[in-house]
Amino acid sequence: FESYYSTIVLKKDYFSAARDYHKHSGTYRVIHVANNMNNDVKGHDVLIRAVAKLRNQGEDVEVCFVGDGRKRKEFENLASELGIRDHVEFTGLLPSAEQVREKLIQSDLFVFPTKAEGLPRVVIEAMAVGLPCISTPVNGIPELLDDEFLLEPTDVDAFVKKIKTMISSPEQMNICSRKNIDVACQYEASKLQNKRNEFYTQLVSLVK
Repeated sequence: FESYYSTIVLKKDYFSAARDYHKHSGTYRVIHVANNMNNDVKGHDVLIRAVAKLRNQGEDVEVCFVGDGRKRKEFENLASELGIRDHVEFTGLLPSAEQVREKLIQSDLFVFPTKAEGLPRVVIEAMAVGLPCISTPVNGIPELLDDEFLLEPTDVDAFVKKIKTMISSPEQMNICSRKNIDVACQYEASKLQNKRNEFYTQLVSLVK
């Protein structure tokens, strides 16, 4: 027999309600979460350049980066060179999962231009709090997001266009929020435990 389940587990109290972007006003806050800032794999530079282009086009967008590492100063300098340092927040490493969740809840859109990934927990966590998400078609991410939300990791202009399209359509953002919560619910702890129980029950029956 065949079976599978994820090791990613979210408790019921992690989830939040779907969002209503028709009520949104003011700055759109983009968030990116990756503990490791030691290389360019997670696309920090791509997102900084995308936000700079969006602001040059008159879009009121800012970005928050959660994480830290050797290249943080380089990314800070890039934001300064592009004239958007006041619109880019670097939180450093946050001491608890609850604080990361709070940053996600405070944001409007999760953007993750990663070049390499497994099944990223952070994307599922963003989906679980109702964030629309844009990422890349690498490894396990297509299991979570539809093709229209998957862009080539280094294509800055594609991220600019997609972000602009989404924030200009509250209804699309609302649809994404609801759908992402539904997908993330598949990784809720009790549902995954049921899958584990089914797996081991079948395994024991074979041994007998």
